[in-house]
Amino acid sequence: MIMPGVQKLLAISRSNPEFKPAQYQLGLLAIRSGQYNKAIKRFENIIKEVPESIDILLPLGKAYYLSGNKNKSNELFKRCQSLASDDKKDMVDKYINSIINV
Repeated sequence: MIMPGVQKLLAISRSNPEFKPAQYQLGLLAIRSGQYNKAIKRFENIIKEVPESIDILLPLGKAYYLSGNKNKSNELFKRCQSLASDDKKDMVDKYINSIINV
């Protein structure tokens, strides 16, 4: 069921590599399918343009964590915690804990 969607996203990504929503969704799908290095590459490209985006830093940290690079993931998670507004700190902490306490 997911494959037709992935193929459409890949087609969009190839024709318009700067279209961040496609890159973001492909990164999330890469994490779901265990392709952490692909996810890291996609999120790293996005984060160059939006370096302070918690929405990108969190899944990037997750991909690094799941790939075994816990130092890099911890660095990104700490960055997220420092960027989070007061009303988002609990959400960020819960997300991080859901990853590291699996």
